[in-house]
Amino acid sequence: MYDVSRLDFISVGYYPSKSLVGGDGSDFHPGLFARAYLTYDIPILRSYVYGDAQFTAERYAKPRLIEIDGGFATRPFSRFENLEFRAGNDVIMDIQANTTRDLVYGAVRIAY
Repeated sequence: MYDVSRLDFISVGYYPSKSLVGGDGSDFHPGLFARAYLTYDIPILRSYVYGDAQFTAERYAKPRLIEIDGGFATRPFSRFENLEFRAGNDVIMDIQANTTRDLVYGAVRIAY
């Protein structure tokens, strides 16, 4: 089954937008970015662990934002395979502003 939530990928690109908001609330001009999303299936529990990391540069290649999101996801009901429960931790670091935001979360998702 094709399942977007479980597809691993690596991407690299450049933000053409004029501004993003940093960890201190001020605007900055984005540049290069890189992102990786990886999963590992745990079939016996009908679940998987996931990790998502993203790097965003200021201007061209000056390090600015790093976001790391990881956790555990399960789809416990065979009758509702698109119903997913997640528990995770999302950390966003702004290197230039020296700020870190940490969000522990739980989520209910419906995959399509």
